[in-house]
Amino acid sequence: MKPVVAMIVAAATTAALAASSCGGPAPVAGPTVTSAAPSPDSGPEPGDRTVAVVTTACGSASAAIGSAVLLDERTVLTAAHVIAGADHVGVVANRKLPPDRSWPDFSPAQLLDGAAAAAIVAFDPGRDLALLSTVGDGVVRTELRSPELATAAADDAVEIHGVSTAPVVGVVAARTTIEADEVRGGSRVRRDGYRIDAPTGGGDSGAGVWSTDGHLVGLVFAVSSADDTRTWAVSGREIEGFLDAVADGPARSYRCDHATSQLVAGS
Repeated sequence: MKPVVAMIVAAATTAALAASSCGGPAPVAGPTVTSAAPSPDSGPEPGDRTVAVVTTACGSASAAIGSAVLLDERTVLTAAHVIAGADHVGVVANRKLPPDRSWPDFSPAQLLDGAAAAAIVAFDPGRDLALLSTVGDGVVRTELRSPELATAAADDAVEIHGVSTAPVVGVVAARTTIEADEVRGGSRVRRDGYRIDAPTGGGDSGAGVWSTDGHLVGLVFAVSSADDTRTWAVSGREIEGFLDAVADGPARSYRCDHATSQLVAGS
């Protein structure tokens, strides 16, 4: 049976999957595990790599707030649907987010003034992955190494680090092939990913999924429409394939066409 999932950007966007409301879920008990720690070569802890992505609306699209992972001091990995309707994109360090924010009621416009401007440099609507490159001073001033990638297996304990809530502990219920609609497209696609037993909420699209030894094993893109304690994520294998394709391909930048509210690629 095809999984029924819903995007969890903290904004009203055109659903690329069968959608449902994704308000903040009630806390649920989870497994007791040690906090995800950085592997010796991967740099800072997962929480220090967590940032918010905020956008202004393009055409008929909506402004959005989502989560992302800092790969290095200027490169940001997020879910493609977070920025698919963006006119301008900003990145805000997790430590700079207001502690009393309420998702999804908190307005993206309230964060843009303090955000680092970012350009969209890679966009994969099939995998639902995108790369941003910050400009100016960027998000952090210290040098970062890219986190180590890995793939989780069923029953593995993981932590999800998004901007909606504190780190959420969960368990990989299954590694599976997920069938979904392409982001802002009409094609059905398949992604290698996970069904994770963990509560996530509005603003957690693009959140990193981390193993307990600090490897990046996935990226959140949806929550079940039937159960908000069931989260869907693309796998580390998809992230690796995406990053390899970006490295091997030509340099690109993307802008939004206001007439169609769609991203178009330049060189």
